[in-house]
Amino acid sequence: AGGKVYALNGAAAYLNENGILPDFQVILDARPDTAVLVGPAKEHLFASQCAPETFAAAPDATLWHLQVENFEELLPENEADEEDDAVIGGAASVGNTGICLVYARGHRRIECFGYDSCHKGEESHPFSQPLNNGEPCVIVNYGGKEYLASLTMRMQAEKFQDTAKELQRLGCTINVHGYGLLPDIWNAPNVIVSERDKYRVMWDIPNYRIVSHGSELAEMFSEV
Repeated sequence: AGGKVYALNGAAAYLNENGILPDFQVILDARPDTAVLVGPAKEHLFASQCAPETFAAAPDATLWHLQVENFEELLPENEADEEDDAVIGGAASVGNTGICLVYARGHRRIECFGYDSCHKGEESHPFSQPLNNGEPCVIVNYGGKEYLASLTMRMQAEKFQDTAKELQRLGCTINVHGYGLLPDIWNAPNVIVSERDKYRVMWDIPNYRIVSHGSELAEMFSEV
């Protein structure tokens, strides 16, 4: 219908196998093994942090820069203050960064497919992606449902809400299709999460069991 298809990671090969040649493939991951995800697309958009092996699989890829702390210090002096340049934010995942990238490229209507941010049964993707095998997973409770998600998926679902709302504020229309943790949160923004569910999410984070920042305030409360 005249839209541009941006395929994230292995979705490019999956779409091509199902009769859709993506206009763009977006890859962010810096691991050398990510090269196996390079698939057919009219153009490839790779973050500058991607490994040489990934660029070797698509030598004509267009380069873009991820917004990281003190990024300007990495640029040559004559480029550090270029007002027309844009580094791409979003954080957490290629899904979140991807919607910022398409915004920077001029799109204002964004239709998200496959942004489930959870497993279906034991499967993390609708296609085989061994690169993600072995990632630690947690049960996430939201709105009375339980979702099995990797730590990256859960972070994506959380950060997407803020990133997408900021893009809406900047004039974007964003629709998330399908079902799963991320779309369930996005499409039901008025769901009130119980305090019990909030603490369940927090205690699902292993490091929270090691360092609980609230404990740092215990002495102060005891003195009041």
